[in-house]
Amino acid sequence: MAKEERDILEEYLRYELRIIHSYLPYTRKTLGELLLERYPRILLRDGTYHYIKRRELEFLASLIPKEYWSKLKIPILLEVAPEYGEGAIVIRDPIEAMVVAKVLGIEYSGNNKLIIYRPQVAELRSKLPTTTQYVFSVRLLSER
Repeated sequence: MAKEERDILEEYLRYELRIIHSYLPYTRKTLGELLLERYPRILLRDGTYHYIKRRELEFLASLIPKEYWSKLKIPILLEVAPEYGEGAIVIRDPIEAMVVAKVLGIEYSGNNKLIIYRPQVAELRSKLPTTTQYVFSVRLLSER
C-alpha cells in the first residue's frame, strides 16, 4: 500500500475510532475519589454518565494499599490488541496492570504492560463489569 493511501486509511480509522470511543470517559477518576462519592459516576465523551457499582470499588480497595487509591484510575482500560493474538488485551498502566493481575490471581512482573487473553478477560469483566472498559487503538497501524 502506498504511503498516501495508508495515511488516508489511518485518518479514516482515527475518525471512526472517535465515534466508537464516544462511550469512553471524558476524564477518569481515581479509586479514592469515587469511593467518596455518594453515587460514583464518570462523565463520558458523549455527555452521559457511567455509574460505577460501589461493591466493585470496595473490592478494588480491598486489593491494594490505601496509598494506591489516589493512583488507580477508573475505569481500568482494556486495550484490544490483535497484534498479540486473537482475543488479546493489553493493560498499559502499571498500577492498573498490578490490580488486574491481583484480581485474576496471576503474576505481574512490574513492567509497564500486562497482556491477558479471552478466558482471563471474561473472568475480569465478570468481576469488574463497571470498573473496566474496552478501548480500540490504531497503535498497530502507526507502528508499521
